[in-house]
Amino acid sequence: MMYNFGRGFAGGWAPFGWAGIIFAAIFIALVVTVIILLVKNGRVYTNAGRPPHGAPPHAQGIPPAEQILKERLAKGEIDEAQYDSILKKLRE
Repeated sequence: MMYNFGRGFAGGWAPFGWAGIIFAAIFIALVVTVIILLVKNGRVYTNAGRPPHGAPPHAQGIPPAEQILKERLAKGEIDEAQYDSILKKLRE
């Protein structure tokens, strides 16, 4: 009884020979690359739609003028009464 052990590449397990193995390796590499890119890009949106930490204040939803006003209050350049009056004017 003959079992065809000498025929074909790898005993008949790779019907397309080296080309089949190369194409299979390329296909697996592409699948892995797509999965990695999807996982990597998915991390950006895990912050509930908010911009990542370190984004400029206006990207975080705070207008630049209000951010400057907060910084001036924190530095002690203006007091809370001035802060409140200027903030009220900015939001009008």
